[in-house]
Amino acid sequence: LQYEKIPSQRLRIIPRILHMLPKKRNGGETSMRTRFYELCWFFLLGYFTYSLMEILFRGYTHWTMAVTGGITAAALYLLHRSAPAHTLLLQCLCGALLITAIEFSVGVTPVRTDKVDWTLTFVGSANKNEIKKLSTDLPIESSITIVEPGRDIYTWKMKEWAGVDPDTGSPMWWIVNRDKNGKEISREKTTNYNKATKEYVGKASPKFQGGLTSSLNLYGFDFSFQLNYSLGSKIFGDNLRYDEQTGAAGVQNTTRYVYENRWQKPGDEALVPRFVFGDKSGANSASTRYLMKGDYLKIRNITLGYTLPKDLVQRIHLNNVRIYVSSDNLHTFVAKDFRGFDPSGIAPNGVQWWNYPTPRNVMFGLNIGF
Repeated sequence: LQYEKIPSQRLRIIPRILHMLPKKRNGGETSMRTRFYELCWFFLLGYFTYSLMEILFRGYTHWTMAVTGGITAAALYLLHRSAPAHTLLLQCLCGALLITAIEFSVGVTPVRTDKVDWTLTFVGSANKNEIKKLSTDLPIESSITIVEPGRDIYTWKMKEWAGVDPDTGSPMWWIVNRDKNGKEISREKTTNYNKATKEYVGKASPKFQGGLTSSLNLYGFDFSFQLNYSLGSKIFGDNLRYDEQTGAAGVQNTTRYVYENRWQKPGDEALVPRFVFGDKSGANSASTRYLMKGDYLKIRNITLGYTLPKDLVQRIHLNNVRIYVSSDNLHTFVAKDFRGFDPSGIAPNGVQWWNYPTPRNVMFGLNIGF
């Protein structure tokens, strides 16, 4: 490596430190320089491991990942310093994930004449993944997700929202009673969040997704569009636990959804619990209250153009002239219960934070061929 070419002055101190470290001695003992390289390797391995955990569960800050990853890497180094790096990698990341998929594309031409040409293409895919094995017999579980053999890697498991008590406006969750075989035998509502049971409530992976494109040329006009769709996924609005606060955060902002759907008087069939300053009911705790359908249909692109007749443009010594207008991400149709900007811009794990939507673009153009 040519360290002199690295612009950062801080990185140049690394080779100087390495040259100051004692080298391997004749006795065959591992040198401090080798130990330093090993420590760097295990730090990167630990950081990678916790970055992967962050992708699965979300919620860790960068500082938390860095510190925790460093501590874990140091522990791995002390426990496995005599093992080769590739052996340790297999020990840490041992597992098996089976992915099966069916993809297809169908193209048709409904009309093709001298003046009219219309083509359609439909693309679809059904993807399924299943965890076959983990490094231990224990599942990896958070407050809203679970990773365990036999299930999708992005499986939701959380407490189920039971709605708002119409008499008091208090939040409610479900307690599910099961027999020794795990079969549900009864349900009851509770206003105590800690008593509610966690249940499997779907997955973030879509069941089916794809797109539809169309291209139509008609008497000099051309019209085309591209649609993208996704069906069967569920999205957890982690940001909504803060944006849709019902008084727990005091005088901080809330949303219009809370204002319009909050409980106000006995008998209200409300979607949002009563707004209480300094609320301690746990209404904004993680539950299916913030789990939404991730289905969508997006107008990815739509273009309309007109090409001037040949005899007209040849009079001004041109080959062709086309005027057009095009728009990207014009609109996204979403499920009724979805509260967010754009479900197509959310990561595969299905956790919605403050995700910015894909920007909408409108472009006017003129193509001239000489």
